Amino acid sequence: QAFKLHSQGNISAASKYYENLIDQGFKDHRVLSNYGTILKSLGKSKQAELLQRSAIELKPDFAEAHSNLGNILSDLGKFKEAEISLRKGTLQSGKYIK
Repeated sequence: QAFKLHSQGNISAASKYYENLIDQGFKDHRVLSNYGTILKSLGKSKQAELLQRSAIELKPDFAEAHSNLGNILSDLGKFKEAEISLRKGTLQSGKYIK
């Protein structure tokens, strides 16, 4: 349900579903990453960073979370770490930087 609401652009309702899933101990890399994306869009970059890191911990080859983390770190001014994360995301996705 959270994924559906999120894809439909109903960020408020999706956010509540994601938060509820996480509060119940639900451990899914997509849930953590998607909720992190929402939090970033709401200006909660520090919380978003933690969720993306948790998603990567659960699935280290999850390219989207690496890329999302890189964007968040860039917003936070952590440029070197952002570059590393963005490169990992690109490599994991198979879209190599030339």
